[in-house]
Amino acid sequence: MAIPLRYKSVISAVLLHYIAFAGQPLFAHHAKASESLSNRRWEDIPKGVAISIMPPVKASDGMPKQMVIFGNESCPKAPDSETIIVCRRLPESERYRIPVAMREEDRKVKEEKYQRTHRSWGQRVQDMGMLSAPDMNNPFKGN
Repeated sequence: MAIPLRYKSVISAVLLHYIAFAGQPLFAHHAKASESLSNRRWEDIPKGVAISIMPPVKASDGMPKQMVIFGNESCPKAPDSETIIVCRRLPESERYRIPVAMREEDRKVKEEKYQRTHRSWGQRVQDMGMLSAPDMNNPFKGN
């Protein structure tokens, strides 16, 4: 018999409760009723429950350290042999400017806005004709 998906999370929560808080054995084939979770084998615990009670993995420090240097500046030295510093060199003229990625994004937004507001009258008439077409699924047209 297959268990419906909506009951699986409830069942795993109940199993987790019995494993973590009650300290009772999960399956009948355990020899002692007082057997703790630390004495059980991972094979005895269902996969979903085993994953949910595993200790969390330590998070990393995130992205590696990166620096942007301008002109003739030198890249700083690493404090130890384990640390890697990535330096990106840009020309001195870019020091006080808005980054290129932000400038390009702003330009694209302005072009899209310009194209929406400055359309030809022929295109506007064609769009209005599409809105009033009888067989179109139009949310603006009352039936």
